[in-house]
Amino acid sequence: MDRLVAALGMAGAVSWCLALMLGPLLTLFPPYTEATWWLWPALRVAWAFGSAFALAFGLAWDAPGGALRRFAVLGLVAGTVTLGLDVNPLLDLVRGPYAGQGHLAGVEISRGALHTRPIGGPSPSIEGDLTWVGADGRTLTLAPIGIQANRVEDALSTCPAGIGRLVALRHLDVLISLECTPPPPGR
Repeated sequence: MDRLVAALGMAGAVSWCLALMLGPLLTLFPPYTEATWWLWPALRVAWAFGSAFALAFGLAWDAPGGALRRFAVLGLVAGTVTLGLDVNPLLDLVRGPYAGQGHLAGVEISRGALHTRPIGGPSPSIEGDLTWVGADGRTLTLAPIGIQANRVEDALSTCPAGIGRLVALRHLDVLISLECTPPPPGR
């Protein structure tokens, strides 16, 4: 039993570190739809908090005396770190996606090169800023990077007037969909 708990603690530690480092990639790369927008943020949060729990349990179980107190302290520390690093997907899960009619107030997509790679030369980069004004006058600003900036660029290429219905995750800066409507006459 002790070997099993030790293995759980080690697996929890490795999984927790991976969840904190690779979790942002889990919410950056997959395509999002209006029906399954919650899936990737929920997987990221569940992976990180589940691993933090396994780490705290595995380390506390092996400790002599006061295992419950040690579990509580380790769980609180690991949970707090996880909460701090996964606050954006949590906020998007709680608040849900922004969905609203409106128009594009501004967009800037910039391409560059990161010069931090020691081998192979500069690495290409892309980032953007999108400002959307809803029909109610509220402004939404997204700052997508990488593939999400490419997706914004692709969506805007099919919607040159920039008028329609936008669905986005505010805290992860993910554009889920942009459905265009024809501009009103005279605009």
